[in-house]
Amino acid sequence: MKTKLLLLLIFLTPVLFAQQSDNDDTPKNIIKSFNKRFPRATDISWDQVDNNYKVDFIFRDRLSYAEYTPEGEWLMTVVDQDINNIYPPIDRYLKEHYKKDKILFIEKATKKDRKDYYYIQVSRKIKGVKEPFIIELYFNKTGKIEEVIKPDELKDVENEGNEDIIDVPEIVLKNFNKRFPRVTELIWDIIDTNYTVDFEYRDKTTNAEFSPGGVWVLTKTEIDPKNLFSPIKRYIDQNYKSQKVQYAEKVVKSDRNNYYYVQIYKKIKGVKYITVLYFNKVGKFTKVIRPKGLEDEYSNQVEAPEIVLKKFKSRFVRATDITWETLDSNYIAKFIFREKKTVAQFTTEGQWLMTTFEIDTKNIYAPIQRFLEKNCSDYKVNFIEKTTKNDRKDFYYVELYGKKKNIDPQELGLYFNKSGKLIED
Repeated sequence: MKTKLLLLLIFLTPVLFAQQSDNDDTPKNIIKSFNKRFPRATDISWDQVDNNYKVDFIFRDRLSYAEYTPEGEWLMTVVDQDINNIYPPIDRYLKEHYKKDKILFIEKATKKDRKDYYYIQVSRKIKGVKEPFIIELYFNKTGKIEEVIKPDELKDVENEGNEDIIDVPEIVLKNFNKRFPRVTELIWDIIDTNYTVDFEYRDKTTNAEFSPGGVWVLTKTEIDPKNLFSPIKRYIDQNYKSQKVQYAEKVVKSDRNNYYYVQIYKKIKGVKYITVLYFNKVGKFTKVIRPKGLEDEYSNQVEAPEIVLKKFKSRFVRATDITWETLDSNYIAKFIFREKKTVAQFTTEGQWLMTTFEIDTKNIYAPIQRFLEKNCSDYKVNFIEKTTKNDRKDFYYVELYGKKKNIDPQELGLYFNKSGKLIED
């Protein structure tokens, strides 16, 4: 469904269905070109970006991304790289300039214009700052550094200067060794007034925090994305089907308010957009932080109340790809039902208000089709949907665009009542 700036559409909220594509929507010439270049690729997910088509997939056991023109011409491929086997010139640069930083991921982009490049993200922890900073590095295909992007906050902190040696109190070291015996290669830091330490424990990347008096505060343990807690995995599969998990960790706290932290990502034109999800200790979604560029796509996603979910499930059995939002005091569900993109609205008490679903442009209601043939012959139908309401004032919305550039206006949005008569107001 496409975004329209018409007041009557505010209750339909069709905007968030725009652009996502599956194999049925992707032109056959593009799929043929893709299959020829990447035989036996798996986990394939197509999207349309502007006029081009992009695809996320796994090829030769690596996460990959490719982009094609509408004519099926390959433009670029981006492949995740093994951080344990880095291209030597880049490896030397990282060891010289970013030895104490953590490499998050490395990607290699191969382009049709041969302007290949490497993209790397590293995480830097600064004394006195709780959250790590993300630094982006770009290298050309020979491994020469071309651009470094640091957040402004990091530049400010670095200008103030930082001490490398942390004097950890004896009581903190004693309690750390008691909780994590036989651990070596520790990296200590101070955040606020507490002491934090990075280390490897039981083959997992781990971070722990202690008070100045040696009291354990929390432990963060990295989780293999393949081994996510099943409720979290189900939530991501249902609500972020086209995105992939980049990083996950479990946070165990002394106050028992444990939680999970998960990074998922989506690539658009070769750029990786990272969304952060938080879940409580039983795997229930609690919070989301979205990057700039995807905020509009998921502007108001929420968890619906149990009574609303119950009414929804009874009306739309076997619905898939479900997301929830709020509009005023009502709840909006967006989902796939009977292979159609659908929107439904409910009150907070679970009362159904309306359903809007997309209609195939080849199957237009006959009275509307006759009206369009008679009055809109210079336009082509681009999109059509039907809204069914609990007050029985059902209606159709039809979107058209001009067949020629000199037609004014180029786009039309028309409303028809349930009998196919034009609603002129």
